[in-house]
This record gives sequence, C-alpha cells and structure tokens, in this order.
Amino acid sequence: MTSPLVPWNTCGAFQSSVLGVPTLAYLPYAFLNYLNPIMSVLISYMKIGIYWRTQSGEDVVAKEHPGN
Repeated sequence: MTSPLVPWNTCGAFQSSVLGVPTLAYLPYAFLNYLNPIMSVLISYMKIGIYWRTQSGEDVVAKEHPGN
C-alpha cells in the first residue's frame, strides 16, 4: 500500500509519470496508503479479527484449522 509513495520504486515511478506530478504532490490525496499500516496496528492491538470456531462455538486462535 505504501509503494506508490516511494518515488524510486517502480510503482511510484509509474504513477508519478502517468499523473505527471511529483510523488509528494499526490501524498495528501493518498490517505489510504498511509492510513493502512496505522489501522492494521490499531486493529491488531484491539484484537479485532476473524477467528475460527469449533462446532461447540469455542474460538480457535493460533491453532490449526478446526476441520483438521
């Protein structure tokens, strides 16, 4: 998600040349690119995620898939 903001990366160079503007010029409009790492750390800290559940309804966290 942050590769378009790195000017020497192929993604950043491509987007900069297609848009015809320097990479830092579209930085304020690329809020998803720098918001994504912040949100992933925040969501991980809050322990929000998708968990597997057994047939009895217990959460299976950091274990094998319940079907195995």
